[in-house]
Amino acid sequence: MGVCLDTAHVFEAGYDVSTEAGLIETLDLFDRLVGLERLAAVHVNDSKTALGSNVDRHENIGFGQLGDEAIGRILRHPAMAGLPFLLEVPGMTKEGPDRPNIEALRRLAGLTHA
Repeated sequence: MGVCLDTAHVFEAGYDVSTEAGLIETLDLFDRLVGLERLAAVHVNDSKTALGSNVDRHENIGFGQLGDEAIGRILRHPAMAGLPFLLEVPGMTKEGPDRPNIEALRRLAGLTHA
């Protein structure tokens, strides 16, 4: 069985993955309860709502409560190496994932120089 981790859902559920310490703590807890070996994919989204809001509202990359720094840290974390990242964002024109969000992820992952 594999598990998909959603960055917005985790944050909205009260796990502060917006900080380095919070990300480490959350992934350590995930490893203890589920096992990082079961992590099969990541839905990468920013969060429109606040930490612990328990309201599922995705935002475009870098425009929400998580922000660029936190999303970049998640993308580059060693536990995420080799995993597929799936965008589940509204899109800049509200038509779903789009090139600006893909480019933002590439930049934050260190895959481009821009």
